[in-house]
Amino acid sequence: MTLREVLTMAKAKRQSSLSDEALVQELNRFEDMVRVEIYDLHEDAPEPIRYELDAQDVQMQITSPWDDVYLYLLLSKMDLDNGEIEDYDNDVNLLNAQMDRFRAAYIRTHMPKQRYSIDSFGRRRSSVCGIPF
Repeated sequence: MTLREVLTMAKAKRQSSLSDEALVQELNRFEDMVRVEIYDLHEDAPEPIRYELDAQDVQMQITSPWDDVYLYLLLSKMDLDNGEIEDYDNDVNLLNAQMDRFRAAYIRTHMPKQRYSIDSFGRRRSSVCGIPF
């Protein structure tokens, strides 16, 4: 799915006063969150991406079958802007459920980063994602 497709689908489903620029900014904030919460904790993380209005044919970072998280994100932002709280709640629940599925699939297929620390005796201690062993 491309940025253009996401914006087109969201605008076809909801009317909103939010500009395309504001929607792209929300997508970039979402990508930053995914990077911190998922990608940065695992090896072989994809390169950071920034979406821009003048490059709408770029592929979204999260791919099928989880790429509808972008649609749910934009719909929730549009519903919040419109004051449609019930629709907002539904979209956020769909977004969270799909993100949980994406996170689980990503964790299954990517090794966590190895981290090391030095204990009080000067020995190197290993941990996986901050959990000592």
